[in-house]
Amino acid sequence: VEVDMIAHNAGLSALEKGGEWDKALQVLRLMIGRHVEFATIAVNAAISALGAGREWEKALKLVTMVAQLKLESDTVTFNAAMSACAEGNNWEHVLQLLHMMTLKQVGSDTITFCAAIGACENAHEWEKALQILCMMERGKVESNTIVINAAMSACEKRHEWQRALQLLSVMRQ
Repeated sequence: VEVDMIAHNAGLSALEKGGEWDKALQVLRLMIGRHVEFATIAVNAAISALGAGREWEKALKLVTMVAQLKLESDTVTFNAAMSACAEGNNWEHVLQLLHMMTLKQVGSDTITFCAAIGACENAHEWEKALQILCMMERGKVESNTIVINAAMSACEKRHEWQRALQLLSVMRQ
């Protein structure tokens, strides 16, 4: 019985949910070695598994491999990699990925900006957090309480309470 792309993707998804990043990479390598046709969804699952395992450097390598595999990066690809970098406290890489999304004209969503602002919050980079919040508004991406709270928290951590209050007033509108 030939194992097809759907079975591999299902396996990768299960490994992602189980946090088995090392096994997810093995399956992905196996797929490449056997020339199994696969889609971006397989790489996205592996990137997510790496993020769950705090293996942000490997997640970044997979993002760069997407083009080599003749696949298209999508919003999920970048969101997974951004989340992996954010989990690893690498806010600079998160911002680089956000910039790469813009260059490649990959759409962003609330999850994208939540990961970016959350990474800035953890790094106490309140100015970057506010810049990203402005990007979000310019891109007409709907914000939510989590995003605004993360930006407010970034301001609070640097004693920029007036800016945090401004965000609070915006949130109430």
